[in-house]
Amino acid sequence: MRKIRFYIFSLLYLGFIIILISLAKNYESEYRIENLVITNNKIIPTTLLLEFAKISDKESLTELKAEVIIDRIEKHPFVKEAEGFFVDSTTLKIKVEEFNPFVRLITKNGNYVFTKEKRIIPDTLGLQIYDLPVVTFDKTITEIYQMKNDRSLLELVYQAFYNIYETDRALFEILSEINLNNDNDLVIYLSNPKGKIIVGKILDKRIAVYLSGFWREVILKNKNLDYEYIDLRFSDQIIVKELKPRLS
Repeated sequence: MRKIRFYIFSLLYLGFIIILISLAKNYESEYRIENLVITNNKIIPTTLLLEFAKISDKESLTELKAEVIIDRIEKHPFVKEAEGFFVDSTTLKIKVEEFNPFVRLITKNGNYVFTKEKRIIPDTLGLQIYDLPVVTFDKTITEIYQMKNDRSLLELVYQAFYNIYETDRALFEILSEINLNNDNDLVIYLSNPKGKIIVGKILDKRIAVYLSGFWREVILKNKNLDYEYIDLRFSDQIIVKELKPRLS
């Protein structure tokens, strides 16, 4: 008797689920997207996202389902995640989470953005990305990917930027460029005040703290001086070559 009751209950429960699924499909079909609202996109202009999603006018919008629109927007190289929900029966709202631009890479075949998530994304015309520090490579992006030494070099440069960023945000904000000299030493260029700082083979957290202290205690307190370079490669001394006094 108990088995019979169990089977009857199972059939009723299955039927109930089927009815719910059918109602859900019918309910979803009632939505007709006439308005699309995209939020939280600080880097990618809304017009570019609409163009990427192949939405040119209201007619093309109404022909698409919500999941298709969300999927297309989420496929944009600079979109990390996209989620959408209906505000009402005709308005779809999509919240976008973008990747975080960190460093601009200048290569022989174009410019790229290196994100904090360590993604290399083409610096597409129209993206609202400003004032990123720069690294210049005398190679194409394909050569950088293919050559082991250059991949480790890219990681080295990334860690240099990241360690400064985590140690002193104000110092990071005035970084204009990090490159390597002929001896493969990291060279930092500051924008304000202008300066060239030779760091050495690696810029770890210890050196980042050291650099931050030197910048705050020496460079900022002597703004009347210009430096040809500041050499931090030695553990027991700092070599400073003054260019000339700044005219007041």
